[in-house]
Amino acid sequence: MKNRLNVSDSAPQGAEFRIEDEFYEAASDLRAQFDEGVLNSPVNGGMTLLTYAFCKDVYQCLTASAQRVFRPDSIDGFLSRVRSWAVDTLQTTKTSTPQVRVYVGGCRRSLARDNVSHPWHYILWLSPNDGRKTGTVRILRDESAISSANGRRSLSVHLRFNQLLVHRTAFLYSVEPSKLSMNPSEGIVFVDGYLW
Repeated sequence: MKNRLNVSDSAPQGAEFRIEDEFYEAASDLRAQFDEGVLNSPVNGGMTLLTYAFCKDVYQCLTASAQRVFRPDSIDGFLSRVRSWAVDTLQTTKTSTPQVRVYVGGCRRSLARDNVSHPWHYILWLSPNDGRKTGTVRILRDESAISSANGRRSLSVHLRFNQLLVHRTAFLYSVEPSKLSMNPSEGIVFVDGYLW
């Protein structure tokens, strides 16, 4: 495993999760488009591109379809890269439309499974490497690990800019932010979706 992350179990990559460094050559362009579209766009009647997503006791974050935030050529390039990687690595051929997720102060995601039938979930981390940890993604293989004293069935990851994390959707996952401000540029920003 080539990543330098806090992994609480040494399961081999491929069977359950994968982490790829420097995944997308245009990740900096995606981040610049996020900053331009979300942070620098004129306010239209008090509305921004992001909406508030909430599920009681599960998650609260800001979100938008990637189509609202990124240029069409950028989305197409990213999806092409994800599909190519997924065909080679997971033998899957399809991907969902990516979503942008933003975690600012007060946002979090508790350990939960996504209610989807697709086998894989991916996250492309777009938070900059500026010397601070914005948060952790935690993956649990099954619910019995929640109360496990040694946590041997879990993976905790401090992702870096342009890392791709892919894990099985059968597993619970959480997004555990460090102390964050309400400014989206200083929060956790990632793009996610599903592979099948």
